[in-house]
Amino acid sequence: MRVKECFNENAFSYKNLNIVQKFLAFELALRIKEEKIIDLGCGEGSIYLSLKQKRKKIKSFLGVDFSPAMLALHPKAKEVKLLEADFNKKALFKRLKKYKNYAIISSSALQWAKDLDFTFRECAKLSKKGYFILFTSNTFKAIQKITNLASPIRAKKEILFAFKKNYYLKEQKVIKIYLKFNSTLDMLRYINKSGVSAGIRATPAQTFKLLREYPKNYLEFEAILIVGESKFALRRVRKRVDAIYR
Repeated sequence: MRVKECFNENAFSYKNLNIVQKFLAFELALRIKEEKIIDLGCGEGSIYLSLKQKRKKIKSFLGVDFSPAMLALHPKAKEVKLLEADFNKKALFKRLKKYKNYAIISSSALQWAKDLDFTFRECAKLSKKGYFILFTSNTFKAIQKITNLASPIRAKKEILFAFKKNYYLKEQKVIKIYLKFNSTLDMLRYINKSGVSAGIRATPAQTFKLLREYPKNYLEFEAILIVGESKFALRRVRKRVDAIYR
């Protein structure tokens, strides 16, 4: 469980270094109108804090994360419930069935889904609306080129394919972020401590090559924001309408 171990080990430093994730969370929060929310991969609470910053009313907020260390950092409030669980497992979605009329959201987390089609499908079965931001394989593109390491996360095309199987796409936006550093060494320290290194394992030789040859003074991130309406929810409505008029 490399990803889970990474976020458990780096939970405190992640909270202090996740500038990019906070920006993406705020971008997603701008679109959320619902007052009852399930946040998959909630981490230290970037989405919740962004919603509060926008002074949006929240009646009920369920934060789900598989890292107890990250959940320990999440803000606590009367409307907040936290659940240690894994969005890769069917058991979680069975537990979520009791949460009626909640919007399902996730920011900077579902790129680590083992089977993205499964996770989107289970989300779409539970909720009419889905709001998601995922990092794409173009994140750290220059690093991949120098080290010949394949990205551990999916390309935009693959993410959209899985999403459109389960949702009607209502909004799509590609977000590119460039985070500057004073040196390549500072950049590598950031990657190691921020949690974004999950799934990336460079050898010592590849690390030295990066120190010598990295051509930029910034890291490149790419994420895709997608909002959709569940195909399963609309099918249920059509079935009820058909039953009425039979």
